[in-house]
Amino acid sequence: SNADAKVMYSAFREAPKTLDPVKAYTTNATAINGNIYDSLLEYHYLDRPYRLIPSLAVQVPQAQPQADGRVVYEFALRPDLLFQDDVCFSLSQDNQQTRQVTAADVEFQLMRIADPRNASPVIAPLSNIAGFKAFHNRLKALHENDASFSTLKAHEQYKIAGSIAGVEIVDELNLRIVL
Repeated sequence: SNADAKVMYSAFREAPKTLDPVKAYTTNATAINGNIYDSLLEYHYLDRPYRLIPSLAVQVPQAQPQADGRVVYEFALRPDLLFQDDVCFSLSQDNQQTRQVTAADVEFQLMRIADPRNASPVIAPLSNIAGFKAFHNRLKALHENDASFSTLKAHEQYKIAGSIAGVEIVDELNLRIVL
């Protein structure tokens, strides 16, 4: 019994169409995804005015203005981050059920947002990342000009398309994002 537990039950009028965080931005999907997926930063729920706090990141990075007008943000990921246990990890690792979340995982999710096949509703604001739109356009052209390209797995497509210029992996737990 959960008589002594703090449990909240909730209902939705309709099920969300998807829980893919790249595509799911309806109120229902956000209510669910906010409890499932983390982001680099999040807003403190009680502070007004709103204040960013770290989530996957160790701390909120300071803006580093560049002479050319760009701004660099350096993110350090928390070293204690693990994916939820799943048998999929045992396919590439010796019977392990999870692995550490890395800077390459953050880069991959940004590439998924830029992927034109995903039609992400947040593509416009993230287009401020240097090279984001160019990566989107390269993927789009590859899909339009080569039917076999679409049969490749996403990570293979992204490797062929090249990286997003403004997303630089420094090492396993550190990345730079250039706006």
